[in-house]
Amino acid sequence: HPDYYDIHSNQAVKAFNLECPPTKKGLKSVGREQMRVAAKCVVAGSRLQTSDGWVSVERLVGDIDKGDWIAVNSGETLLSNDEQVMTPLVGLYRGLDQECMSVTTEYGYTLENTLEHQYRVIDEESNYTWKKSSELKLGDWVCVRRAVGPFGNDIRFPAVHSEPKTSFKSIEFPDQFNEDWAAFFGLFVSEGRAVYKTGEVSVGISTTHCLEFRQQVESLMLRLFGSRVGILANDDEESVRYCVMSVQLSRWLVLNCGEGSHTKRIPDFVFRWPQSLLAVFLQWLFEGDGSAKEAKNSFSITYSTASEDLAVDVQTLLLSFGVIASRSSESRRGYIGEYWELRLRGNASRDAFLEHVGFVTSRKRDSCVSTAAYRQD
Repeated sequence: HPDYYDIHSNQAVKAFNLECPPTKKGLKSVGREQMRVAAKCVVAGSRLQTSDGWVSVERLVGDIDKGDWIAVNSGETLLSNDEQVMTPLVGLYRGLDQECMSVTTEYGYTLENTLEHQYRVIDEESNYTWKKSSELKLGDWVCVRRAVGPFGNDIRFPAVHSEPKTSFKSIEFPDQFNEDWAAFFGLFVSEGRAVYKTGEVSVGISTTHCLEFRQQVESLMLRLFGSRVGILANDDEESVRYCVMSVQLSRWLVLNCGEGSHTKRIPDFVFRWPQSLLAVFLQWLFEGDGSAKEAKNSFSITYSTASEDLAVDVQTLLLSFGVIASRSSESRRGYIGEYWELRLRGNASRDAFLEHVGFVTSRKRDSCVSTAAYRQD
């Protein structure tokens, strides 16, 4: 029926302060029928790119009860839109239980949403248009926003609540994140391990591949933790571990980053960092478990992890720098479970990564050279 009451018409009328009945016919009477597409829903856990960085939708919604609506001061938070500009956030709605579906692209980008949620796609005539998720079919071209920014500006250091009884001297945590702590987080997420019970925090580095990286890691650890750093060479002398004994630090890292390689993730506060800290974080992350390899007259950049959640997080953060990466899984000999690989797709993404992020060591930077006469994606 063209005039039935529905959630989307109702929320559009509230969101845009329209003086009309909350129905399709009401919207049409004031020339705003298309506003229904602006009031759709995604599931909890979905991250939205805002002027505050990547923010989960439930964090925006907060304590709103199901079925309730609140207006938002449009000057506080802006959302990215399809035109690569920022649009004011005018309202939030916590939907009731609704039928949802998951949409996944060939490159592994995934979003769960209601059946009415709209996607920007390219039609048969190569024109941009909008399509309901329930109308999508295999082979449709779904658009992914490629632009640098926006970034957040929240550099507050989250409180460390653990106060265990121990003979170890407490670590003095800063009030705000700086580039050294951003580098440590990138290094730890890729190469680190924290043991909740014992308080051991360690970072393992191969000594056979790159002496430069080992020196950089050692310098970073000593700047942050000073004489608390223990340096242990493995029996095979092909790797070295930098250890810090701190129950406070280990429990805080486990709480924010997970425990074990299969449960690693990027802490929520990292998604709200400014561009400079995010770039340092990703630089050290990719120096750890990332790879830069020459390939004929070009090169490839990849990142590998045993954690699917971490792969999704890194893929999301790369979008902040205009970098498109595919996500795929594979089995590896000698490893339990699946391994996840991110691969930067196309020259534009590789160039954007090198310009805005890059690598810590010259060894990997020097591998990123293209000698092709013509650069094609």
